[in-house]
Amino acid sequence: PLTYANVIVLFVDYQRSPIDAESVDAQTVGNGVAWVLVDGGWIDARWARATGLDPYELTTAEGTPVTLDPGPTWVAFMPAGQAGIVTQFGAIEAPATAPAPGS
Repeated sequence: PLTYANVIVLFVDYQRSPIDAESVDAQTVGNGVAWVLVDGGWIDARWARATGLDPYELTTAEGTPVTLDPGPTWVAFMPAGQAGIVTQFGAIEAPATAPAPGS
């Protein structure tokens, strides 16, 4: 079975690839909304990355750094508005757009 200590869903914009007009590129520099699944729960988070060489910074909506568990981590890039999670409390819709910088 596949097991991961952490699952991170980054909601990103996509643009047409400058190399192949039939493909799109995930825009992974900047900031946006993230879902972090860890310790049997999920965190409504934000991601930020200044350049393509920098690591991602994950914070809660309030700005507190997100702590990941040691071990394997799965990262998925999703177009904004293209996913949802169903919980015991109901459905959670994906964000339609990334938050404004600094929010």
